Order: sequence, then C-alpha cells, then structure tokens
Amino acid sequence: MITDVAAQSRLPDEIDTGRHNYDADRTAAQFVLDVAPEMADVARENVHETAQRLDPGAGVVYVDHDPPRLPMTAYGAIGRVP
Repeated sequence: MITDVAAQSRLPDEIDTGRHNYDADRTAAQFVLDVAPEMADVARENVHETAQRLDPGAGVVYVDHDPPRLPMTAYGAIGRVP
C-alpha cells in the first residue's frame, strides 16, 4: 500500500471530509487550497448527485486504482445505491 504519495482520488476526500486520507494527501490538498481556494467548492461537488440532478435516471461508475480505498468505497456505497 502506497501512502507516502498523494492520490488524486483521496484529495477531494481530504478537502471535503478529511476522513480517508494520509499525510501526503493532506499536504497536497493544502497546497491546492493555498493556490486555488475555490477548489474546496469543486471538491465538494459529488459526481453521482450532480449527474442524478441533471438526469434522475443517470448511473455513475467510479473507476480508480487505489487499493486502500476499496473497502472504504464499498462500505460507503451501502445504503446509498438504489
């Protein structure tokens, strides 16, 4: 498991909730917010909620290669997917 390199998939989590990330992610997220504070709003934009607001029948598939997040993602999806 690589936790000493920031992962693109964990940056929005760090900016939004800060629950599932590592030191490298927190450092990278802080750098992004220092350079572009408006990215906090972008990170909070939830892809599937946005898609379903535009088209209530829309489905979203998340594809990523970040093995440490797999259990967290599967757990987070329980009860949220119709």
